[in-house]
Amino acid sequence: MAAVRRPTKSLSEVNENKDDVLLKVRGIMYKWTNFIYGWQKRYFELENGVLVYYKSESEKQYGNRGSIALHVARLVESDIDFNRFDVLTNDSCWYLRTENPKFRYLWLRALRYQMVGSTNKPKNHCSTNDSTKSTDCEQSSLSLQLTNKMEQLERFNDMVERQAARLENLIYSIKDNKENTSATSLLDESIALNAVTIAVLQNINTCVHLLAKQAKVSRNQCYSEHYETEHEVIANNSSQRIMMNQTSVLDNVFLSDDDEQEWHDAYDSTPENRSVIKEPSFSEKQTTRMPNSESTTETRNENYPGIAESPPKDITLPTSNPFAVEINQIAMEQLKYARSGIYDDVWQLFMEKDEMKMYRRELEINGLVCDPLKAVHFVQGVSAREYIHYFFEPRYKHEWDETLVKTEVIERISMDTVIIHQLHKRIWPSAQRESLFWSNVRYLPEEKSSEALDLYMVCNHDCNVPNVPLQDDSNVRVGLTVTMLCETLVKDGHKKPVVELKRNDIQCQVCYCAQINPGGWVPASALRVIYKREYPKFLHGFTKYVLNKIKAQPLMI
Repeated sequence: MAAVRRPTKSLSEVNENKDDVLLKVRGIMYKWTNFIYGWQKRYFELENGVLVYYKSESEKQYGNRGSIALHVARLVESDIDFNRFDVLTNDSCWYLRTENPKFRYLWLRALRYQMVGSTNKPKNHCSTNDSTKSTDCEQSSLSLQLTNKMEQLERFNDMVERQAARLENLIYSIKDNKENTSATSLLDESIALNAVTIAVLQNINTCVHLLAKQAKVSRNQCYSEHYETEHEVIANNSSQRIMMNQTSVLDNVFLSDDDEQEWHDAYDSTPENRSVIKEPSFSEKQTTRMPNSESTTETRNENYPGIAESPPKDITLPTSNPFAVEINQIAMEQLKYARSGIYDDVWQLFMEKDEMKMYRRELEINGLVCDPLKAVHFVQGVSAREYIHYFFEPRYKHEWDETLVKTEVIERISMDTVIIHQLHKRIWPSAQRESLFWSNVRYLPEEKSSEALDLYMVCNHDCNVPNVPLQDDSNVRVGLTVTMLCETLVKDGHKKPVVELKRNDIQCQVCYCAQINPGGWVPASALRVIYKREYPKFLHGFTKYVLNKIKAQPLMI
């Protein structure tokens, strides 16, 4: 990542005060885009009180991707990540990261200078008249946003035309030669067209909100004539500046734009309401949709058993517990399900990397994607007991699960069973998700493979607990059934007694099964894109976490 570049000056600036070095800054920072693409490198320019960003410096000719007038914005520094800061307005939030704290300091210094230090300089068009400064800057910000959205709509229009033409050709191919036409190609084209269409509708909705807000600001200042003229200028400039020849492939259509939004199952206030809603503090925003927020874990009278104590060798779940029958039944069903083979006519291999294979079956229940997933993975140098210990014990979850905001142990029924409530990071514009489930761990030596030393299983399943309501009425409770099966295998050629085995002698075979009902409503195409990326990421990340935890510990089998 490139550092913040040295500011450049025009000839008219050469003889001005040295502080003007902060009036034009440019460089690369990381910007949080969305849950699928995460942090992306973007090129930023700061000049005349406006922060603008582009996908890259080489693509400046295609227009900016967003802009913020600093006089209507505020800066929030992260107390957790010293490379992070946010630029906030009433309408948008930019989450930014620099390469190191030094570069963050340089950017913040320049931003604050243009927000505060340069307000007395006549070159700043937003500072010439104190009485109209706020209105002018807000109008400038709205105009820039509106122009950007209109340019995006023009590009989307070109993409829709090309996608519709490809779809029409595929339909004719099916009519002329059915047996040689790929149904997958037709489905892919349809999904891509649907994604762009949704983006067009969302951009139109955003433009309507911007126009309404702009009209409100203009009426308050009695600038109706100026308002009409400004819209004519915006429309003319927009049509003249549309020069991009869109060449992106279809794979980059879906959520490739930072501002593109795919679904709406969350409460969202209107622009008028937003202006009166209290701005949340940085710590409050961490519990909603702020990326990289540090999760917290709450426990109630929870002991912290080590690997030697957890998982226990005997079943400790009391038979009198109200969940006991359900837990025993579902756990045994999931054991059989995890043990069942992978059949080509049922399961589809969608990811294979190193010693990990992931399979899925497409399944929709009442219009919701609930695809069962099964993964088979081999981890070198770790035992089944160690791997399952870190997956089951609640106190570790916030260390390896990046989706969590908060984990709370509602009840520790026994050493092998807990009830857990989790609040997950919000993926805007979808509603924030919560999960409430029991988790049971078992030692099942009688079910192990002939070549395995042991077998441990964790089974998680959603449940209802009357005294645990949703934390917010707009949140959605997910349904889930998750199973992890682990066996310790001795590598070929090693005939040592168990007590003499070293980490180089063993490997752990992991079978992971999951079926998640996300609740609410999320498009099937969006969900499948997410889980194809996130499930492998989860297993790789969790495996790395376990290996790091046990590297300095003695082997426990």
